[in-house]
Amino acid sequence: MRGYSRIGIRNAGKKIFMALTLAAACLFSAAAWAADVPMRGDDFRVDLKDDAYVGAEVTLFLSGWRTEETGVYFEWSIEGNTRSMTLRGNGAECRFIPCDTEPVAVSVLARSASGQTLADAALLLTAKEFTVNIVKVESPKIVLWDSEAKKDVEVDGIVIGEPAVFEARLTPAYRGRLTSSWSTDAMTAIVEEEGVRITVERGDVGDMELAVSLADDKGFPLGHASGRFAVAVTPARIDDSVRRKNAWARWLEAQGEWKSGEFDLALDTAKKALDSDKDNPELAALVDGMSADLVRVERARKFVSEAEALSGEQKFSDALKAYRRAKAAWSLDGIDQSIEKMEAEVEKLRVAAQRATWLKETANAYDQENRFAEAVKFYRESVAIVPDETLSQRIKRIENRLATSSKAAATIEEARKAEAARNLSVAVAKYKEAIALEPNPAVESHLKELDSVISDRKAKAAQLRREAQELQKKRDDATALVRWRESIGLWPDAEAEKHAAELEKKLGKKDLALRTPEDFGIGTAADAKRILAEAHELYKDGKYSDALSLYRKSYAIRSTPELKNWLDKVEPPIRAIGQANALIKRGNDLYRNGKLVEALAAYKESLKIRPNDQVDEFVKHVESELSLTAKRPQ
Repeated sequence: MRGYSRIGIRNAGKKIFMALTLAAACLFSAAAWAADVPMRGDDFRVDLKDDAYVGAEVTLFLSGWRTEETGVYFEWSIEGNTRSMTLRGNGAECRFIPCDTEPVAVSVLARSASGQTLADAALLLTAKEFTVNIVKVESPKIVLWDSEAKKDVEVDGIVIGEPAVFEARLTPAYRGRLTSSWSTDAMTAIVEEEGVRITVERGDVGDMELAVSLADDKGFPLGHASGRFAVAVTPARIDDSVRRKNAWARWLEAQGEWKSGEFDLALDTAKKALDSDKDNPELAALVDGMSADLVRVERARKFVSEAEALSGEQKFSDALKAYRRAKAAWSLDGIDQSIEKMEAEVEKLRVAAQRATWLKETANAYDQENRFAEAVKFYRESVAIVPDETLSQRIKRIENRLATSSKAAATIEEARKAEAARNLSVAVAKYKEAIALEPNPAVESHLKELDSVISDRKAKAAQLRREAQELQKKRDDATALVRWRESIGLWPDAEAEKHAAELEKKLGKKDLALRTPEDFGIGTAADAKRILAEAHELYKDGKYSDALSLYRKSYAIRSTPELKNWLDKVEPPIRAIGQANALIKRGNDLYRNGKLVEALAAYKESLKIRPNDQVDEFVKHVESELSLTAKRPQ
């Protein structure tokens, strides 16, 4: 509609005021509007919600106005070619559809109940036309085989005789329902139309022409478009592509069979590939080359058969010649290994006797040095070259001896683990078992040492049990419990365990400071060595008293002259350090209690035993304090 319309609405008594001028008018409905603060006219304006397009509904809304009285209505004026005009949102929103791209002038008056103009606003808008595009709907890609590149290549276009789907699209997107009208060229048939989509089928190669007109659901035109689309692919071309691709795939299969040594099968597969693509000169040349190679393969096979027969007759030199002729014809898989094998056989025949003698003499040398594993290795190599029953029997005897030694070594390891766990009975049994398997002077000596340790532990355990019994008679149950537990630690005893359990039930279980066998001077040379090493570490760390205790414990187990000399060397200084430290501690206690004279005496006494720079400096400090105290008036 081309014209000028003015529509006014107020809320007093729900009365509607309308003024119509020029050729046409549109009636709008509105309602009252109220706000919390007085209106300011310079804030009142008309805003466009979205861009305006021909044929699409435009939404205008009022903003920037406020009022505190109720009798206000709005008078809209629209000049331009529009249709479907309505008011919404209590008169604050106006909607219409532009019919062309000519400018549309919009103005609004806000009036009071008495007709007074409170505010006014205006807007000039120009609608744009939609852009129509014809697009091919996504469909499976056309893939053709490139015989030169040996790969699939995607091709643009439409396949003749196959349906193709196109769609008309508006830019920007249209929110309403669309209707379409399609047309095609003479060689293109329309299979189906549905909404904005069309399905077509092309009958020949060439550019396909499509045209479409779009309108809204009332038939109002929104746009038109046309396009040309390439139709470059025929079904015959696709079939040819598939055939050539399959032929090349079969040739690759033939190549794989050839590499695997299936020569006859490979040629048969290659010929089938050529049969399916007879006009392919490249493939024909490849098949001819494979046929020529198969002739050489057959010659190589013939020479290999001759070589194998000669090898079976022990004619290694003649077999070697046949293998070399086979390789000259065609290098079959394994031919190099066969040649190397024949060369080795020839060489072995030439030096077999000398090498077997050398290996036997080398084995004898190891045998005489009791290095039996090496001896067996060389004996076996000798027998492998020149069989010898005597050497074979010798090998069996040595292997039996090695197995016995291995078992003995494993048994000794079990004994050591039992000894480390203080399970001496099991350790002794295992050591004896190892000696029975294979005599060992070192193990026998250690076993005697263990027998002595066990005897000492049993004797000391018996003594501790007697002490425990005497302590129980004196009703000193706590000390008795310690003795029972110490005796059990030295040597397990069911009766002692029973007494200890009764006392623990009576006294309650407690953490007891128990002495170990080493504390009683009972242990092996290995125990003494281990304790001595721990003492040295403590001594290095400056823990002299703890080190001295372990030195004495080690000496109690094994009284060696070397350790006695070391004790004589370190014991006096360590004792002096202990005495000096005790005096320093006493001096510190006296100093804290204000007894400066007594503290000073203790500090000086410690310096006589062991010089100490820190103590010497503190002595000067104490003497200074005493001097100041003496000068103070009493």
